[in-house]
Formats: sequence, C-alpha cells, structure tokens
Amino acid sequence: MSYKLAVAATLVALCLGSHPPRYASPIYAPRPSYEPKPSYAPPPSYEPKPSYDAPPSYDAPKAYKAPEPKYHEEPVAPPKYNFNYAVKDDYSGADLGHSETRDGYQTTGEYRVQLPDGRVQMVTYTADKDGYHAEVNYEGEATYTEHTYKPAPAYKPTPAPYEPTPAPYESPDPAYASPAAYESAPYSPYQPEPYHPSPYDPSPYHPAPYQPEPYYPAPYRPAPYHPPAYNPAPHYQPAAAKAAEPEEAVAEAAPVTEAATEF
Repeated sequence: MSYKLAVAATLVALCLGSHPPRYASPIYAPRPSYEPKPSYAPPPSYEPKPSYDAPPSYDAPKAYKAPEPKYHEEPVAPPKYNFNYAVKDDYSGADLGHSETRDGYQTTGEYRVQLPDGRVQMVTYTADKDGYHAEVNYEGEATYTEHTYKPAPAYKPTPAPYEPTPAPYESPDPAYASPAAYESAPYSPYQPEPYHPSPYDPSPYHPAPYQPEPYYPAPYRPAPYHPPAYNPAPHYQPAAAKAAEPEEAVAEAAPVTEAATEF
C-alpha cells in the first residue's frame, strides 16, 4: 500500500514540474475620481511703483594744483645805507670794530679784530660789479709767552706699616671614646595570634503591643452671641414742625427701639 502511495506522489510531482501552474490576472479597482482642482482668485494688483527723482549729478573733483610761488621783486630803488660799531675794553683786552657804507652796488667797509698773539688785524674791503677786494694790515707786534718745562714731581709711595702675619691656629683633634659595638637582636618572624570570632547569637525581638491612648474630644461650647444694639439714624425735621410735634417723634421712635431689643 505504501509503495502505491509513493508512486502516485512521484507522478504528481512530475506533472507539476513539467506544467507550471497558471494564475488568473488580477482585477484592479478603478482609479478614484478626485474633485476638480480648486480655482484660486487672481493675484491682487498693487499700485504702480512710486517714481523717485533722479539722483543729483555731481561734478568730478578737480585735480589739485599747487599755487605758484610768489617771488619778491627786487627793489626799484638801489640800496643805500651805512653803519659802524666798535668795542675797546682795556680790562679784557678786547679791541674790535666794523664800519660799512653802501650806495647802490658800490660797497666799502673796514673791520678790525684782535688776534691771540696781541696784534690787531685791520681789513679794508671794497665790493662792486668787479668783485670783492680786500687789503689786510696788522698793528702791533706779536708776543708769545715762553713756557719753561718743569718736570712733574716724583712722588714716592708711603710704605705700608709692618704687620707680622700671625701663624695659623690649629685646634687639637678632640678625643672621643670609641663607641660600643652594636649587637642587633635576633630576628624572629611575625606570627599573629589566631583569630577566633565569637558565634553570633542575636536575641529574639519581642515588640511591645501597640496600645493607642483613648481620644476624648473636648465638648464644643460656642461663645454666646451678643448682637450690637441698633441705633437708627436720627430723623431731622424742620424747626417749625419739630417744635409743634415733639411727642409724636418720640412715639414713633419707641417701637423701633423695642424691635431692635427683641432681635
């Protein structure tokens, strides 16, 4: 029986392998129809753009031009002057002076200077279109101070005082007693004592029974209420009516007082 089932299964497998199964084409639902596209209002129209004035036009900067130098013109009239000065001091020996005269381009003058050798140098000069011309003369005789050579004094250094040098001190060596020989104790290894913990024996816990204290609320005793006495506002009347009816006003006010007392 099992052999027949195996043969039947083999045949079914061969049939399925040679002819693949065929499937029906799927049926799709129709595409959904959407609502028509919304219509939007046209964009708002704005006012025309404002027109601005054209920017002002500026001229290009001018190139800097340095001002031309102004030269002083030569005087129309020819120069004409004269001056002189002199210094003579007998205390210091100063003897000098200068004088000059000019008329147009013709200049003449003279100056004098005292020289270190005692003479006085006099220079007479002339300046014109042909150039400068000078004539030099001297007054006095040159004198020179004779200097005699004197050798510088020879100084001898002062001998230093004799101070004998003391002999160096040598302290004697201290005598110390020789130390005793050190004898170390014999080495013994550390041996800790054995540890014997005591056995743990906790005592039993017996909690005390809970006994709440009785609660005795205090009796409520409200405070007595004493309403305030009612004092009605006075009733004013004209002077003539009040003088004529004083008893009626008192009779009317009495019931109000009794009503307040009863309340």
